[in-house]
Amino acid sequence: MAFGRPEREEVRLKFVEKYLDDPTLSFFLDDEPVGAEALAAPISLPLGDHLLEIKRGLLLIKQFVFHVGEGTTSVDEPADEYPPAIPPAEPPHVLAEVPPPLVHFTFDGDADQAFQDVTGNTQPAHKQGAVGRTQGVLGQAATFLENDALSIPDQPSFHARTAVTLSAWACPSASGGKGGWIVGKWLGQDMYQLSWNANGYDFGVAFPGGPFGVGARISSWGLLIHAVLVRPARRMTSAVGNVRSHSSS
Repeated sequence: MAFGRPEREEVRLKFVEKYLDDPTLSFFLDDEPVGAEALAAPISLPLGDHLLEIKRGLLLIKQFVFHVGEGTTSVDEPADEYPPAIPPAEPPHVLAEVPPPLVHFTFDGDADQAFQDVTGNTQPAHKQGAVGRTQGVLGQAATFLENDALSIPDQPSFHARTAVTLSAWACPSASGGKGGWIVGKWLGQDMYQLSWNANGYDFGVAFPGGPFGVGARISSWGLLIHAVLVRPARRMTSAVGNVRSHSSS
């Protein structure tokens, strides 16, 4: 008795199993409808290439090409897939240790005390005008009228060339004037600032040969905001109350 090569094999299509529990999907094997129950069990198929399509209504969700050869008992991965499977995202880069700030003013202290940089990297701030103190989110906060300011001497570590991060809690008021700086450094080869004006908050940075930042509107004044500028990241974020807005450079 002569035995010829088999023309069919009974195979399990493992790659489709994760779709079978969705009742909104329909399946087509070689252009013929096939039920999810049939695909969940081993199915007899001719040797050769096959096409499996998954649709939701008339919308094509997935299309698989797979091969059944002599001795094939299961197909774990298709030979081709459309749209292609999305590879798992790489975990975000996390610094092993966050660099300490170059300057950090908490504004804590008595009314007659100088405003100290708690890092100790620079001298106490020079006060211009009637800068005062009040209760803040974390400890005390500084209060400024229209022409008030705190300034510190420039030093080489403030000369950013490729990256800079500025962060501040602020609560500007429309009655305080047309706008002003929150924190920044200007008039140099490297310039950066967080500021506010009648239209909202501005995020600006200019490294040697680099671009300026862009603005972000707010809905109303008198809101406590945490304003952050991070460069060279391409996205800048400001949180206004419970509303978060994004702007890309």
